[in-house]
Amino acid sequence: MVLYPEKLGAFDATNKELEGLVHLWAVLGHLLGIKDEYNICLGGLELCKQKCRAFADSVVSTKIFFSSIIFKGIVIIRTCWLLKLYETKFNNIFL
Repeated sequence: MVLYPEKLGAFDATNKELEGLVHLWAVLGHLLGIKDEYNICLGGLELCKQKCRAFADSVVSTKIFFSSIIFKGIVIIRTCWLLKLYETKFNNIFL
């Protein structure tokens, strides 16, 4: 909500309104027992945006990295399976 308010329907949200939202979440986090060192909403709107951006960048880059590894692994496994199938199925024909 803080980074991209327009994508969540807050098209004309002002910085003052977003600052109030961040403060609300900071207080709610405190009431839920989140330690201040882990509460990303403490410190105001700009600091919260920086923390959210850093978190989003790390999650997105990690997700892309692992999804590409998983995709490559699936391709390798399927290729090996097809080669083994080809070898066992057609090996007897040419002998």
